[in-house]
Amino acid sequence: MNSVNELPKAKEISLVLKAFESYSRAVNKDSLSTATRDAQIPDAQVFVKEQTGGVIIILPERHSSEDEEVQSGAASIAKYVMAIPKVKIAVEEPVRYNGTLISNVGWGTSIQSKPQSQSIFDFLPDAQGSISHQLYNRQVGMMIISSTRYPAEDMPANPNRYNNPQINATMVKNLRENTKAGDISVFPVGPDHLKRTYDPNTLKVRLGAHGWTELSHN
Repeated sequence: MNSVNELPKAKEISLVLKAFESYSRAVNKDSLSTATRDAQIPDAQVFVKEQTGGVIIILPERHSSEDEEVQSGAASIAKYVMAIPKVKIAVEEPVRYNGTLISNVGWGTSIQSKPQSQSIFDFLPDAQGSISHQLYNRQVGMMIISSTRYPAEDMPANPNRYNNPQINATMVKNLRENTKAGDISVFPVGPDHLKRTYDPNTLKVRLGAHGWTELSHN
């Protein structure tokens, strides 16, 4: 298998990837990316375990953004991800809030300090630029019970966040263990984990070492 088009749910996945292309274009021309190329995000990556049909979709994200085009792009991705039947969401820096896993990235403080009466986007409007937060908002707000969430890291997350290969190792372990026969996992994650400057054994390298094949989708 070489292409996303060969997957059983190719149409649904392709809509996610098309929405991601628009999101990444918006991110890569916003004020932060204009100031430093290091802030730009790489392409989405799709992997399959051919023996089982399990699929992992990695979506590099901006953890927060006030750019309206970035925010609408993240919301569009969440719409199409949540349309995939029984999709599984892997959560970076996971914490439990009001009984549900949520990513503790991009908030400036712990999301656990948010009053339950307040929406996440009232708590921090810039969080609308995050794919992971848009997914949470849609999945929880619309009570999409057919999909599930699981931690992509240990809980509590390793506080040593920079150039720490162990984090990538844990992420790949959790992605593999939670993506069984026929499963589709979607993992919004900070772009560092896809870059060799963070760890030469990127998520792509580590998944490949465990027999996962990257699929073309351009």
